[in-house]
Amino acid sequence: MDQPSNVWTSSPFLRERALTVYAAALAARHVTGAIVELGVGQGHTAKVLAALAAQWGKDLILVDAFGTSPLPLRDRDGAHAAREYNSFASLRDTINAVPPLPRQTLCLLDLRHYHSQDPWAFVHVDVDLYESTRDAVSLVRDRLVSRGIVVFDDYGDTLWPGVQDAVDELLPPSWWRYRVDGICQLVAVNDGQ
Repeated sequence: MDQPSNVWTSSPFLRERALTVYAAALAARHVTGAIVELGVGQGHTAKVLAALAAQWGKDLILVDAFGTSPLPLRDRDGAHAAREYNSFASLRDTINAVPPLPRQTLCLLDLRHYHSQDPWAFVHVDVDLYESTRDAVSLVRDRLVSRGIVVFDDYGDTLWPGVQDAVDELLPPSWWRYRVDGICQLVAVNDGQ
C-alpha cells in the first residue's frame, strides 16, 4: 500500500485535509511532472507529499515565504489573517525525516519570484491570502500539465475569503472542479483545453 503511515498528523481536521491531498496526489501519480506545494506552513502535508515523491521517484518542490508573504488585504482576507509561520530550518528538519528524493527543492521566497519552468503533475496550494493565492493560481495555470491535479486549501472558508475570490477569478473555467465542503478544499483538474 502507498500510504505513508508515519506522516499523518493528530488533528482530525488536518488529517482529513491531508487525506484529500494524498488521494488527489495518488490520482496524479502517473502524470509526468513534479509534486509541488505552494505554502508549506508547518509542513504537515509537505511530509505526506515528500513520502509520495520518494516512493514514486518524482521531484518535490516546496515553496513558502516564511513570514515574508504580502500583508493581508482587509477587504479580501479578514482581520484574523496575520499568523505565525514555521521557520525554514525547522521545516527542513521535518522534511529530512523522510527518505531521500531525486531532487528536493525548498524555496525561501515570495511566490512571485519563483521562475522554474518545470512541469507540474500535482500541486497543493495553501497560501491563505488573496494576493498570494492569485500568484499561486497564475503559477499553476502556467505549469500544471494536462491531467494534472491541484488542491486549493481554504476554498470557501469564511475565515479566508480571499482564497475563493482569487481562485474563481483566475482558474480556467474549463478545468474540472470538485468542492470538498466541510474541510474547505477545492480539487481541480487541468483537462488540457
